[in-house]
Amino acid sequence: MSNIIENHKGRLPHFLKQGQIISLTWRLAFTLPKPLLFHYQDLREMMKSWGNDLDSAQYDSDQFIRIGDKLQEIDLYLGKCSLKGISLTETSTALILTTAFHYYNDRLYELHAYCVMSNHVHLMIKPLKENSGMWHKTSEIVKKIKTYSAKEINKVMNHSGTLWAHEYFDRFIRSPKHYYHEVEYILDNPVKAGLVKDRSEWRNSYYHPGLIE
Repeated sequence: MSNIIENHKGRLPHFLKQGQIISLTWRLAFTLPKPLLFHYQDLREMMKSWGNDLDSAQYDSDQFIRIGDKLQEIDLYLGKCSLKGISLTETSTALILTTAFHYYNDRLYELHAYCVMSNHVHLMIKPLKENSGMWHKTSEIVKKIKTYSAKEINKVMNHSGTLWAHEYFDRFIRSPKHYYHEVEYILDNPVKAGLVKDRSEWRNSYYHPGLIE
């Protein structure tokens, strides 16, 4: 029996194996400024050579690593991009998100880390097995969090319309070294964006140590 839970491609590829730790990123829906739009165009060009039938070998390839690096460039720009209107780091909106992240811990996934930025979020999880024996899919987890948080944030911010961009990016954790590199990257997001001098000053981040050896 295959241990692959998800293997599909929308605007970005999505791949998940049983017991896999995965790092997720998604952003608010907004019109992209030109420099950021160019980064996304570069990403689409990098994605063109990917077929529709994805496999784990592709996710260990140099190409996938380059795509991950490009996503980090985009993420760095997002961190410094100031938007009018909704900010996810406002006390009320951040609380909705962080409460949701913790609520689904031990229900849908094992929660490893997160960081809420003003216009995007990072979430590191390990999806769990359902009582039926099936595994929770990343796409369903993201949909649940997005649906709940959009409804609650729109309510408190008196906002209507689409809150989240449709897509999300999932990064396959390949090794303990990669895991700790990704945790450091997530927690250092506010520092790299110039929002704080030390990660400990950021209220809207979390890491649970000791979940892997």
